[in-house]
Amino acid sequence: MPDIKIDFADSQITWFYADTWTVEQLCKDIQQKIDIKNKIQLGLFGSVLQPDMQLLDAVLVTDSLSILDENGESTIQIPEGFEPDPPHGQYKVFTTCSYESLYKGELMKLDQNLEFNQQRQEIISIIKERYNKDNIDVLIYLPGAILYTTGTIADFYDCHPSAKKKLYVTVISTKISEYARLSIPSYYSEVNPNPCCISDPQKIFSVSVVHELDQTQRIFGGAVLGLLCNTDADILEKSIGWFEKNLRFSPCIISLFEMQSRSQVRYHHILSLVATLFTIVETIFKSTTNIWERVLDLLKYIDSQSINSPSRVSIVRQPFLNDSAGSYFLKNIQYFQIYDHVCKYSSDFSKSMSFIKDMECPTVNEINQSQSRIFRVFTVTDAITNPHPMIFLGNGAHLLSLGTSYMDKSQNQIVSKKLVKVIDPREGEPRDKPLDEFAQQLREQKIKIETPSEVKQINIICIDTSGSMGGTKIQIAKTCFKVIVNRAYEVGPSSLWGLYTFNSTPERKLKLSPIPADFHTQVDKLGVSGCTALYYCIIAAMNEINEKVKSDSSYKNALKRIIALTDGGDNTYSHNTARGIADLTKQLIDNGIYLDYIELGNVGDMKLPRNMAYYTGGDYLKFTSDIFQSSSSRVDIRKIRSVFESDGFFNLTLRKFNAVKKGVENLSTIMLEDRSPIMKIPVKNFNYMDKDLMTLTTAIYEIEQKDSITTLEKEILTNLQDCAAHFNSQKLESKKFHIFVAKNTEFRNWNLYLRAKKDSPYGPNKWLKLAVIIPEGFPVTSPEIRFLTVPRHPNITIDGSINIDVLRSRHNSNVTIYFALLAIRNLLSKPNFDSIQNMEVFDAVENLSNKIDAITDKNFKGEVLPNIKDDVPENAAINFGVGKTVKPEFCDPFTFRWMREPVLASSGNYFDKGPLLTKIKQSNSALIDPLNGKPITIDEQAQVDKIMLGNIREYMVKHFGAKNVPI
Repeated sequence: MPDIKIDFADSQITWFYADTWTVEQLCKDIQQKIDIKNKIQLGLFGSVLQPDMQLLDAVLVTDSLSILDENGESTIQIPEGFEPDPPHGQYKVFTTCSYESLYKGELMKLDQNLEFNQQRQEIISIIKERYNKDNIDVLIYLPGAILYTTGTIADFYDCHPSAKKKLYVTVISTKISEYARLSIPSYYSEVNPNPCCISDPQKIFSVSVVHELDQTQRIFGGAVLGLLCNTDADILEKSIGWFEKNLRFSPCIISLFEMQSRSQVRYHHILSLVATLFTIVETIFKSTTNIWERVLDLLKYIDSQSINSPSRVSIVRQPFLNDSAGSYFLKNIQYFQIYDHVCKYSSDFSKSMSFIKDMECPTVNEINQSQSRIFRVFTVTDAITNPHPMIFLGNGAHLLSLGTSYMDKSQNQIVSKKLVKVIDPREGEPRDKPLDEFAQQLREQKIKIETPSEVKQINIICIDTSGSMGGTKIQIAKTCFKVIVNRAYEVGPSSLWGLYTFNSTPERKLKLSPIPADFHTQVDKLGVSGCTALYYCIIAAMNEINEKVKSDSSYKNALKRIIALTDGGDNTYSHNTARGIADLTKQLIDNGIYLDYIELGNVGDMKLPRNMAYYTGGDYLKFTSDIFQSSSSRVDIRKIRSVFESDGFFNLTLRKFNAVKKGVENLSTIMLEDRSPIMKIPVKNFNYMDKDLMTLTTAIYEIEQKDSITTLEKEILTNLQDCAAHFNSQKLESKKFHIFVAKNTEFRNWNLYLRAKKDSPYGPNKWLKLAVIIPEGFPVTSPEIRFLTVPRHPNITIDGSINIDVLRSRHNSNVTIYFALLAIRNLLSKPNFDSIQNMEVFDAVENLSNKIDAITDKNFKGEVLPNIKDDVPENAAINFGVGKTVKPEFCDPFTFRWMREPVLASSGNYFDKGPLLTKIKQSNSALIDPLNGKPITIDEQAQVDKIMLGNIREYMVKHFGAKNVPI
């Protein structure tokens, strides 16, 4: 493979070409590599060479060619940032021996005609000399992330003359052979393939520069790698596409290829990824502030691109290969079976490189404008309610959480221990840990485990443990608050919870924390004795809340509440008068703290605390003696749950509070008014009048007319367009939904009408009204969807809250609002009686063999569709976009993306083969089908269901167009 000097207008560089090339082929190669759009010519001694001339016939090795434009002028300059090939006889080699070598590379003079073993020994000798290292071996990668195992380097470059002259070398210790009894390079395919497995022996035999990075960088890099290892294939492919756009970051591409094929992920891959990500930030973003936020923002941006627009970040895996040459590196090499991606390359290098350069990838401004992140530093708070993989700070490191699960979750059990799956990069192995124990470990190390800006509410519970609470009353108190914390797991936003008890004096049992699981162990220990210091306990709780808020101004927007449970009046407070309690009430009002007051039993005259709750904006609840099951001293859990059924009790952002009585002069007088307990905590009214609603079309038009839109508005617009695209494809008489958006709510509050299915227990084609409330963190945070026309249903509470997994435990950012609506519509006809939230239904089905009879109501009165007109200018151009949602039966139950390789698992449901096999490999125990709870097993050789695949493709082409469905 000869080289020649080429003169540009501003400099001279050396160019390599193939022996068989013509002048025209060299011109095309130069155009491609330097990204020149217009025609170029080659000049020699003042003459223009003919395109069909053979270079070897026309040019001597001592000659220098000139690059000329189409007019024959020497005007073409080398683009800024262009990296020419190394000088003749030398290669740019990236090694893991130093941080600089890893991302900048170093020149090595190599004889490219040496056979593999000789070449390997030559590289080892150079590294030993330069870095003073002994007992080392190397793994060598060719361009395109191909492991070099046979032949000569010249063989490769003769086949691929357009490839950059680069090699990527992972340096490892010869101790690996002693440790694993393996020869090089078979260790890569035969050592335990557990992702992110970083053991001490691997640290020994992986020669790396990881010690040049500080502890935080190294640990954080391990967490990012673990996140990528445990994510789905789509995100990996998009990440690889981004790195291939930036070819100078090839070490990172190699790491990602390894993860994608799941063949092996090792300690040096963590080094490669960490170093490369830092390099990207420093060289592209020109910033060292909030460096990891920028990197994680990049991954969020890549993941946010629609799966229905694959050209946005498409993958050309092997731009340096073609069909004829590819077989050379695969032929008779069994080792390459794990590198199935090598077979998926373009047959035309020029087209491949052109395609990569034309890819639309994230810009600096786009990333800087990103306001929410999927991959970010999460807190333990998020681990309670968020099922996604996440990184959070704890245990002295940045840990990776792979989501949460329940150790024991049954209808009749109050205690359900929450588990968090954690990867500590220093250990590498995913581990299940009870959340309360894990939180306690963090507390013992005095680690801050919440982020103030993400806390939406602060709650302190005060439980009466005076002598009068003995016997069954303390049992009721314990049961109440176990129900509270379990419900808080399901529906509560990011919250802090604290626990006080009071008898003769108040005592703090748990300081404010986002981990309510600790309540179980603390509440079980409660005993009774002494007097009733109710008001002193309220004062102590108020002071703690105020200290927390003062400690960080970010807490100031959080809703603050005290929950007090008692069976009698305070008999210790020195100011226990109407005037004294009025003063305490005013303090709560001035500090913006609500009081919820709960009475146990038939208490006497308790007007003061009842009015205290009322005037602070809170509520007064009461449990009487009928809370016990008949002929038994056991607490009737169903009755307790019915009181706490409302989301308004747990999610204060949805609650309809009483008006706070600020500035009332005669507060001490009105504190003696009579108050009646309420039966249910009220929620806000999201049911809008027709005049306050706009049509779906109008909402889309109004957002599009804005000069600038926020990230949240962009997500809302995408979901509105998704709904519109599906609605517009349906005939009027078969429409399943009608959506309207409330005016003056920043497009975040919707009212919609859902048509029940023909097999609905409420009669066919009945219309029901629902509300959609979109939170600030959408789509990472799930929308709140609730029924306004509330049917009698086991999974719908009497105030309309819906217990459905796509909005709770299984929610992720791929779940669109339209997808959730389809799932809710299906839930109406196929209720889940194993997870009853409606206590009226719970009682009704107790003795029924056919449980559906308990909710069947053919006389159910549906809603009448409103007559709301579009309010847009005539002939206005409105972009309805394309549909994004794929109907549930064609989506993988784990990823909510359409299945590219549908296989039928042992559980009876279809899954996407690649992501499913990955999940099975990563699972420490039997993988459970999220749709039916059955164990999943599948053979790696399982065949794709061609009929199902055909149905999916037919549906995708029909709804999204052929260009968006890769074959």
